[in-house]
Amino acid sequence: MTNTFNFEKMDDTQYGQALLSILDAIEHKPADLNVDKIFVDGEYDSNQTKFERMSNKCKIGVKANSKTVGYVLLFFLRMIIDDRFDIGIMIVNDFDCEEHEDVDDWEYDCQNLTIDNSVRVFEMQETAYTSIHDINKPITNELMYCDHGIIKYEKISEKSEDMDIWDLNRIREYVVDRFIPNIN
Repeated sequence: MTNTFNFEKMDDTQYGQALLSILDAIEHKPADLNVDKIFVDGEYDSNQTKFERMSNKCKIGVKANSKTVGYVLLFFLRMIIDDRFDIGIMIVNDFDCEEHEDVDDWEYDCQNLTIDNSVRVFEMQETAYTSIHDINKPITNELMYCDHGIIKYEKISEKSEDMDIWDLNRIREYVVDRFIPNIN
C-alpha cells in the first residue's frame, strides 16, 4: 500500500486495504490514557442511525488506551453498525479545512491523502459527542433532547460487561472479512 491514496478512485478491495492501513497506523499510536477506556457516542437528535441509537443507550462502544485510537475506532464502528462504509469516502471528500482550526499546520489534499491525515479526519468525526469511561465503572451517558419544545434530559447507565465492546482486532477482522477476498 502506498503512503498516499485517493478514496474516489478505489475499488472495494483497495478501499479495504486503505482502511486496514489506517487501522495499522493507529495500532502504533502511543497510549495517552493510563489504562484501556470505553468510548461511546452521545449525540442525541431526532434523526438517529442504528449506531447512534445503540451507542447513546450504552449498548455498544470501543475499547482503547489512546484518545486518537478510541475516536477512530468509534468512527469505524459507526461505519460497521450502519453498514455505511461510504461515509469514510464522503467525509474525506467533504472535509472542510476552514471548519477545523488546527488544519493550518498540516497539508490536506483529498486527491492524495496520507494515512496520517486520514487518521486525523476520521478522528475528528467522533470528538464532538464522544464520552470516555473507566471499564470497571458503569458507563453513563446523559442525553439532552427536545420533546414537544421542552428540553429534557435522560441518563443512561450500563455495565461494560453488558455492552458489545469492539477493539482494534475485532474491527480489523470485520474489515478484512468485508473487503479483502481470499486473504488467507
